Amino acid sequence: MNMAQEIGTFSIDTPEQVALEFDLAGIGSRFMAVLIDHLLQGVIIFVLALVALAFAVTFSPVWTVALLLLLIFVVEWGYFTAFETYWNGQTPGKRFIKLRVIKNNGRAITVFEAMTRNFIRIIDYLPVAYAVGIVVMFIDSRNRRLGDLAAGTLVVHERGEENAELKLSIAQPGTAAEPSTVAYDIRKLSANDLEIIETFLSRRYDLEGYARNVTAERLADMMRAKLGIDRAAEPNDETLLEKLAKALRDNASFHL
Repeated sequence: MNMAQEIGTFSIDTPEQVALEFDLAGIGSRFMAVLIDHLLQGVIIFVLALVALAFAVTFSPVWTVALLLLLIFVVEWGYFTAFETYWNGQTPGKRFIKLRVIKNNGRAITVFEAMTRNFIRIIDYLPVAYAVGIVVMFIDSRNRRLGDLAAGTLVVHERGEENAELKLSIAQPGTAAEPSTVAYDIRKLSANDLEIIETFLSRRYDLEGYARNVTAERLADMMRAKLGIDRAAEPNDETLLEKLAKALRDNASFHL
């Protein structure tokens, strides 16, 4: 894939010549998101400490403290990994600030990327308050900290509700050079639809030509039917699926 970047924007040109554009998250918005997450972590640890204190009265204080330290480590490291894995690149803080972690190619992250970027968080935090991470973000043109560089991820802004419709450029007969735009409400599609589309897009290059074309056609026709899109409006099946995947990821409020 060819990649191009502008200030504050990251774009990917897919093989189908569909430009997927993402607004990069800056230091300020990322700091606010992580601050919210650390406050939530603090609340969780405080509750665990109260429970441990109650148990220490009855059970061995030494074992209680050991278990509490283990749970604190799990919360500190597992909080971000678990949420970013199961909330499709978001934590409570990121969701509140409307940020999302994605792969460098625009795809959703997996548990591997979530684990990698959050394990390196320990280094980014040094010596205090993410000092190393902030310096690296200032230097990197895509605002990535060390964890992002190691995991191959980006943090981007989500689109607001005002962009809850998918806009497709449709060339009218005889006016190919001047396409018009028609909006389709992607809220008619579900999280399962996004998962199906993403699965195909991630595996399509492994499919032989005929199987790839037939699969793309059937899947695209399914989505056209749900959205009421005429095939003549968007005849290229894989192009349509690319656009739908991008729009669904930008407005993925259904991932709770």
